[in-house]
Amino acid sequence: MTADDFVAVVRKGSDKLRVMELVLNTDQQEFRGTGMLRVSQERIEIDMTLDPGQKPPPRRSSGVFSKSDYWKLSGIIEDCLRFRCDFVRGGGQQDFIGWETHKVTVTFDLNPIELIPSGWDAMSREERSRNREDLLKRNNTTIQGNSAAQAAPDKQPPEGAVHFCALIADYPLPTLLCKGTEVVELNPYFGERRSSRLDTLMGEIEGYNYAFIKEDDAADLQVHLKSKENYQSPGEEEDWRKFHALMAALAFTLGMHAWPYRTQYWRDGKKVADRVTPTRRFAHTVHTPFGLAHFDFQDVIRKATAFFESNSVLSKEVAYL
Repeated sequence: MTADDFVAVVRKGSDKLRVMELVLNTDQQEFRGTGMLRVSQERIEIDMTLDPGQKPPPRRSSGVFSKSDYWKLSGIIEDCLRFRCDFVRGGGQQDFIGWETHKVTVTFDLNPIELIPSGWDAMSREERSRNREDLLKRNNTTIQGNSAAQAAPDKQPPEGAVHFCALIADYPLPTLLCKGTEVVELNPYFGERRSSRLDTLMGEIEGYNYAFIKEDDAADLQVHLKSKENYQSPGEEEDWRKFHALMAALAFTLGMHAWPYRTQYWRDGKKVADRVTPTRRFAHTVHTPFGLAHFDFQDVIRKATAFFESNSVLSKEVAYL
């Protein structure tokens, strides 16, 4: 199972997957076992069966949880896809299975799940360059002397580049404000036919360009946020702050929660995060602050993003509302 396969299961919103090599870390003790991942539209849960002889971790189901109160869980989905969750609420539901074997199953709610990048995605810029050079050497070629290598250079993003790509299920986009995509169809009888669809909203915020793309009414909304060529982000914290501010601005402008069920994040060409949550049903309101036909959508998004990025008391209250 690949990351894309798992995301397709989450998007469908109903399935069960086998998980192995589970490790639950409570900071006080490690628990190991196997289990079953249960996916629904509103929740992603895991039933973890502890290895024989292990007592269940102490349960806590009430009170205020701080970051230090959450546990960490990691494992492998369907033998090949590694994941982790750093925000497992302590305790969970506990069920005993068979008094003779004394096996214990503990149920946890996982939100979000972090899929661990692997292969090319997990390599740094230097590792990708070395890997490419080694591959060329094994084929008795050199980067300088091989015309094929020169014709197809390694397309790497600019140094320090940041890119977010997210998917939001069942999210509306004001079509009349969109730019068009030209579609070319080749039919053996009718020949070439051209058409277009209004599916893309583009704009910019400080240091970044963004695009919202919805290919048709049934498609998920794609969100792209890329740093500009000469912009140098100071770190991951700012990257996430920009992205979350853009999502808050979109929700504020269109009057509907903008919570992606998948968020991929690259920095300097290396995938830093692949975050997955349940698709959920979003709350929405008809009381939006702008009649978009009379406002510049790009200007509204730019100013709203700057407002939510300020992280002020007022911006937090507005985001909550």
